Amino acid sequence: MRIFLKTGRQNHKMFVTPGEKSDCSDFFMPDGSKRMFTVNFKDGEAEVTSNLGRYMLDAGLAQNTRFVLLENVISAMAPEHRVTTMRHLGA
Repeated sequence: MRIFLKTGRQNHKMFVTPGEKSDCSDFFMPDGSKRMFTVNFKDGEAEVTSNLGRYMLDAGLAQNTRFVLLENVISAMAPEHRVTTMRHLGA
């Protein structure tokens, strides 16, 4: 399953231990200990198993599209650019 970063960053490494909040057998080692996954995002995307991807989507750690929400982009802009952008958007 392909997932995407919510932040708009290109490269990022995320450590996830879904066994803390889920009882899916894929998230545990054979001895019953919780398994930690390292998810490497390259160019804003990562390929993970479907169970891990669904967990990350449900937990709000990733999104299923490449698009970054417009309000996140606008809030990251310098104040003088925000005003101009908001005028162009009709807000």
